[in-house]
Amino acid sequence: MSIKARLLLALPLLAFATLTGVGCAADDTVVEADRGLTDDTEANGDSVDEDAITVQQFPVGTVLEATDPLNFRSSPQIAENRIQVLAEGSTVTVRGTNDGSWVPVSYRGTNGWAHGAYLKSTGGAASGGSSDCSSGDGFYCGGNGVTGDANTLFYCRRGVPQVSERCGTTCQKQPNGVPDRCPPPATGTGATSGNYDAIDRAREWVRVGMPYCGGTNGGSDSICGGTCRRTGASNNSAWNAYRSDCSGLVSYAWALRAPGLTTAGFAPNGNGGQLVNFTDLRPGDAVNARGHIILFVRWEDKAAGKARVIEEYSCGRTATERFKYFKNEGGSKVEVVGDSRQYFAIRKD
Repeated sequence: MSIKARLLLALPLLAFATLTGVGCAADDTVVEADRGLTDDTEANGDSVDEDAITVQQFPVGTVLEATDPLNFRSSPQIAENRIQVLAEGSTVTVRGTNDGSWVPVSYRGTNGWAHGAYLKSTGGAASGGSSDCSSGDGFYCGGNGVTGDANTLFYCRRGVPQVSERCGTTCQKQPNGVPDRCPPPATGTGATSGNYDAIDRAREWVRVGMPYCGGTNGGSDSICGGTCRRTGASNNSAWNAYRSDCSGLVSYAWALRAPGLTTAGFAPNGNGGQLVNFTDLRPGDAVNARGHIILFVRWEDKAAGKARVIEEYSCGRTATERFKYFKNEGGSKVEVVGDSRQYFAIRKD
């Protein structure tokens, strides 16, 4: 069959997926293929607070290994300067002195820069400084699996700590298996109220690396194809009955009935949640479009539209907390920068 014929056959299926609202982030996949458009520094899109990370200075000639798919750049900054994406496990050689968190390296004869949070020595030492994540991947208060201030919540990934949130008061340590958390703001402080339980529940999926899948555990994957198979920590009776696509994550975070709503089931398309004004977005709210939904964590810079979010966004990926940029389009309408769909700000009833 010719390529043209195959494309013609595929078009009705794509249209059906769009109309039903089953799939997630078809447009966003293109954006995420070019990581670093916002504050995401490494190729898989995990959020990094660059200013909070101390990167070890390795001697010239040291061989380092990429701990994730990594942007290899021509200069020490996030801009349109990416040379290529290095595969996880690729090795580079240090060729000079760090520029902040950026490490000057060479790869197969080409000189460039890479963010040190995603490089480790081939001897196994992480380049995240003296901090450790001895309790494994996940969210930890300072002093509880990661060296640091007790008022700060860190996200640990493969031994590298990142600042997730600076708590207003002492970070709250939780029982084993439950992510540590910043306490909700006290009443009367002027801080924005919100559904912090939803954020904690979504972070459980981030912690275990919940794989994206359009079905329940062991069920048929209606989006990516095949069967959804969760292993290790992601195989948990608390969420096995939920789909682990974008809408499944928000459904679990909002404690809705399993297997969860599709994007067509959330407001304004369905009865899940209610529309709210963009200017009133609160922690634990979401932005929904026909085809993708994103959990809103908080504003990093409201004036600039910089938001911290949690989402499941495409086949072959896992639940991720990172930054996106939002624009106010009036009322509840939201533009997610880099995504052509119309989003709406919504809140659990």
